[in-house]
Amino acid sequence: MTENNSFLKKWFWLIAALGMVIGFLLLSSEIQEARQGQTEMITKVDDQIRLDLIGIRTVALDSIAVDVTALGSVTVLSFLVGILCLLFLATNRSPEALHLLAAGLGAGIITQTLKVFLRIPRPDALSRLVHVTGYSFPSGHTLSAASIYLTVAILIFRNLKSSIKRKAIGGAFAVLILAVSLSRLYLGVHNLSDVLGGILIGTSWALILSQIPNLFHRLGKKIERI
Repeated sequence: MTENNSFLKKWFWLIAALGMVIGFLLLSSEIQEARQGQTEMITKVDDQIRLDLIGIRTVALDSIAVDVTALGSVTVLSFLVGILCLLFLATNRSPEALHLLAAGLGAGIITQTLKVFLRIPRPDALSRLVHVTGYSFPSGHTLSAASIYLTVAILIFRNLKSSIKRKAIGGAFAVLILAVSLSRLYLGVHNLSDVLGGILIGTSWALILSQIPNLFHRLGKKIERI
């Protein structure tokens, strides 16, 4: 294996996380420029998708969207994190409990910090099916769902050797995150740019947390060599 390949293998997930953060920064820059009156493609896409989703709304889909979006709510995710952390602690797996707790608390802090700093308003109130408050970018439901559900998947992966099972678990959680994201769009409380921003930052946070043990392990080895 060449030196470059070895480097990529060791740092792939951190590099991926950094790429997502850069993508988020570029996306937020485009949104800010659009707010200043510049013509940006992202705003046209946001508007078109919002109109398309309004056009397919039905009573049945409205009900489903409300139920699905709850899977990314603070209440549901806090309950999930709390129960899993208790299970981890009860089975002497405190590192996993700390990992998941960091994912949940970090997602909440990151969401509120970015929303207040960027101050992007939500879509027109007339297009919303549910009452919401606060700023729009990034989507808190999406960011938290990406961070927490992906972290749960990562913790499960560590106990699975079968690649088929890993793909099945990964696919299931990916669908869950996508469903929450789509529900926010359907309900008219977020634009596509909001949920994309949430996915980018939520996923990058989960990936960064997953690599912290490896970083400490490598640091420990270097210290031993000194």
